[in-house]
Amino acid sequence: MTAHRISPTNLGLQLTAQLAAHDFGYLTLGELSASLRRIFHSMAEMPKHRGHFFNWYDTADLQPIAPKYVSSVDSGNLAASLCALRQGARGLKEQPWIGPHVLAGIRDHVLTIRRLLPYGLRSVSLVRGITSLLRQLESQPADLFAWQAVLTEVNGLTAKIHHSVQRSCARHAGGRGEEKWNELAYWNDRLAERVEQALGELYRLAPWLIDECASELRVNCCNPSFAALMAELSPVTVLTGLPRQYERVRERLIERLSSSEPLYPALRRALEQLLERLRESEAAASELIGRFEEICSDASRYFEEMDFAFLLEKNRKLLRIGMDVVSGIPDEACYDLLASEARTAVFIAIAKGQIPRESWFRLGRKLTAYRNHRTLVSWSGTMFEYLMPLLHMRSYGNSAAGVRAGAEDSVGHFRIGSLRSRQLDAVSIPGVWDRGHQRAIGPVAQRGGGALRVHARADGGARGGDRESAKDGRPGLRGSLRVFRVG
Repeated sequence: MTAHRISPTNLGLQLTAQLAAHDFGYLTLGELSASLRRIFHSMAEMPKHRGHFFNWYDTADLQPIAPKYVSSVDSGNLAASLCALRQGARGLKEQPWIGPHVLAGIRDHVLTIRRLLPYGLRSVSLVRGITSLLRQLESQPADLFAWQAVLTEVNGLTAKIHHSVQRSCARHAGGRGEEKWNELAYWNDRLAERVEQALGELYRLAPWLIDECASELRVNCCNPSFAALMAELSPVTVLTGLPRQYERVRERLIERLSSSEPLYPALRRALEQLLERLRESEAAASELIGRFEEICSDASRYFEEMDFAFLLEKNRKLLRIGMDVVSGIPDEACYDLLASEARTAVFIAIAKGQIPRESWFRLGRKLTAYRNHRTLVSWSGTMFEYLMPLLHMRSYGNSAAGVRAGAEDSVGHFRIGSLRSRQLDAVSIPGVWDRGHQRAIGPVAQRGGGALRVHARADGGARGGDRESAKDGRPGLRGSLRVFRVG
């Protein structure tokens, strides 16, 4: 069953997942900015309460699902994601706009195709093509002309592989094992798309690398009269440095075109065309920089709008579970354990100056033993509670929050009552909570545990590794298992 709903936690992870996808090389800067803008556009249409997004929204109309409830934990997770996104977007503006992650992302797609290839399709020519492509993707381009050479070669090899695989998939369409062939066809198209996007951004932001212009510049690269121009065209600058680079390139172009030294017709035409194309690249770079500034601004605004003060239980100096906005009645229960997702919310609220620092020290630090290791007691003993805060917060090995947690995850048991509301019972680690002994392995725990070098045991981890989980989820991780009980 597909549930068309989203929570603030999921919304925050959706934002940071886009950033991670770029870091892995699965999105270009242009794709990343466009994706984040779409998410923020949707967020602008979602009703809020005192800066907080409600616990659940219907993704069809972006309206909150009754009851309208503000969750301290969910708001804390979203606030942390917004903070991480803001810092990440700021960093991207000051990093080289193209780098090794681009080739690494393409390589992951190639490896996925190689894994999915049926043995009967592994012809000598196709295997050689894939091997050559993987070897090319190990290159380390030092300047923009090297990037153009590598990606052009990658594009040629990819085109041959794509054509060969596409023909084979077409022959097997509707036949035996159709699902496997569809999966192969999907990744075959994604590989071609990834290379196309990488080349497209390269040409868009460095127009002198377009074939006709690049070939003329390469022919004349050793000409002393072109030394000053080539020195401006070769470096890979940071994103915010592009406008200044274009200015310097324009100055060198004008100098060379107005020089008394003759230029043969094809070279002059190429330089004049480059001078015209610089305007488009300047506009594209300015728009891209503006998008990331807007993303930083939106992330900051949503972060600052969240008011945690009304969620504080003043006598206990702890965050309440949440509040029903319609009734205006806050929950009496509070988060009082350090081994909890609430650790993030408490930390954020203190950092914002909305609750006292003492709240951090009010979080319980009771220890227990599990498999000869000390560990903190949590509400329900799930790795979600132990590892979720580590997505955004630093962990110290000798601290109470740095003790080991085990390898199981919450796999929810939902009870659907007479009001058709969902209630979650956690399945968790025996020994670190006092309500049961059910155990399970889930993808959230698997990937969280992977970050701590925990040996996760699900097949998804054995097949893919952390990079594969950042893709769109087809061959890698699925959603957590949910078991429903009605009545």
